[in-house]
Amino acid sequence: MTAKTTDINTNSTYSIVIQGLNKKQYESTLSALKRLQKGGFLADHLEISGTSNSASIYKGTSTFKGTSNIYNNTSIIDNNKRNNSLKSKTATQNSLEIATKALDHFIALFPSKFKPNTNTKRDKWLDILEKIQRIDGYDLGEVYQVCKKLRTDSFWNENFLSILKLRTSDKNGVLYIHRFMTRNSLKSRPKGFYKVSKVVKYFVYFENEKELLGAKTKNGELNDYNLRQLLTNEEYEELLKYAK
Repeated sequence: MTAKTTDINTNSTYSIVIQGLNKKQYESTLSALKRLQKGGFLADHLEISGTSNSASIYKGTSTFKGTSNIYNNTSIIDNNKRNNSLKSKTATQNSLEIATKALDHFIALFPSKFKPNTNTKRDKWLDILEKIQRIDGYDLGEVYQVCKKLRTDSFWNENFLSILKLRTSDKNGVLYIHRFMTRNSLKSRPKGFYKVSKVVKYFVYFENEKELLGAKTKNGELNDYNLRQLLTNEEYEELLKYAK
């Protein structure tokens, strides 16, 4: 596959080599390149043709021209690290704000003797809620409803005495948050829910004003294209409706 992008401002052409693509891989790569272009990571002028050779990656990096290897360009790598760090900080800040608003609601579920009664203990509870949302991918409103249900259960009323338990593991090495959320959601989940390995949740996103399905798993995120390869049309439509 040959892809070439030219930065209009610097008249520089940037590329890396991608070889040995079959038809399916070529189409998948082409789709990914177009998404990168729409997201602003490729120059506006993009030429793609053929079945081998090169594919463009970034725009606006005048220090790397022709067929220079992107992985040897430290300025690009450093910029990417900074951008990723900023995104990570923003995501943490957003989830922390939501967790802070939810904290007192969770505390109210437990008897006085089990509530966090110092700032240090409150911070530990807050940290758990922030991680449940940011890392585990759960909506805290849904987690609250499950915890509320557990607190009225004859067994868990005596064995679920702190939200700190949610991010500890059971004897099988499974976090209780996954165990609780799965057990209390099985009846309402579409039949195709677990066709995606290690799935945590499904979500809806938009591209070119079109509604698409995405999934968060323990290993990362899958986009609409990935999911359509794994699901039947019926399963896809059910999950799209479920995720709204």
